Amino acid sequence: MGRAIRRMLLSGLLWCLGAGVAMATHIRAGEIKVELINCQSMTYRISLIVYTNTLSNTQFGGGRLNWTQGSVVVPKFPNPTIISQTLHIARAIFTQDVTFTQEGTVMITYEEGHRNVGTLNIDNSLDDQNFFVDTQFEVSRSRCNSSPAFLVPPVDEGCQSRVFVHNPGASDPNGDSLSFQLVTPKGNNGGDVKAYVDPNDSKFYTPVGIDFNHANQDKSGPPTFAINPTSGLVTWDAPGAAGIYGIAIKVTEWKMDPVDSTWKFSGYAVRDMQISIQQCANQPPTLTAGSNLCVQAGETVSLNLFGSDPDHDPVIIEVFTDVFDAASPQPVLRPASG
Repeated sequence: MGRAIRRMLLSGLLWCLGAGVAMATHIRAGEIKVELINCQSMTYRISLIVYTNTLSNTQFGGGRLNWTQGSVVVPKFPNPTIISQTLHIARAIFTQDVTFTQEGTVMITYEEGHRNVGTLNIDNSLDDQNFFVDTQFEVSRSRCNSSPAFLVPPVDEGCQSRVFVHNPGASDPNGDSLSFQLVTPKGNNGGDVKAYVDPNDSKFYTPVGIDFNHANQDKSGPPTFAINPTSGLVTWDAPGAAGIYGIAIKVTEWKMDPVDSTWKFSGYAVRDMQISIQQCANQPPTLTAGSNLCVQAGETVSLNLFGSDPDHDPVIIEVFTDVFDAASPQPVLRPASG
């Protein structure tokens, strides 16, 4: 477990060609973030962040956001913010300010009906499993803590038999250490969804004519699906059957105990998300960023980033960093094309 650093995540967005996979519900992904407003009054802002499918007629909302000392029904969101016209993805954010009356561990959950029908690695053919996310954190006047936050939207799509990667870009505003793991998505009343299997199970390869024992991208071995416990990078080498898969990423927060200099568990946040795999032949873009930089505090950092695509598809370079939340100085970006 390494100490979390504030990192800049750069992702070339790969647009997959061809018809999209039909989705039967509205929620694609979701997570809960907790931000400290006032430490002495123990006032926090709870944000429920949900990514939805714009092709669905079902509006997000109607579930109950629960926390240890209260709850509220989340209203319907008729017009969430569209973040990708091409991929039909919108984002809805519901916020609730809460003042806690006592210190201690707080569990925050949100549950909404009808997880996506047709998710390949979850048994929900009867549309009877709910969408559920949770976050746990410590309320303390001495620690003044906020939960980890996911900076990178879960909008990546993948191609059959091509390596798929996703980094949630988790960051901690208090500079605490973070670790990552893949967990089983949750459903009704916070229990594990029924009959979950990892996306690299043989049932998603052999029936569609893919040799499971040689199903990674370079055909040298079986497919793998794992997360780097220190960086949070999810790597699937490589997807099998086209369709929708469901996964959950848990990021755990660790605080240094000043008394004995050991890391103590402080809380966690979970991102539940879908991965859309299509039958496409695109190759991933490349990003050239130069060598690593080491500078002293107060020095100006300047670097050039170059993105290209071997299939000559459009490439978008996006920067995700909590540096943009700093009061001063702000980074300066000069986009260019060609």
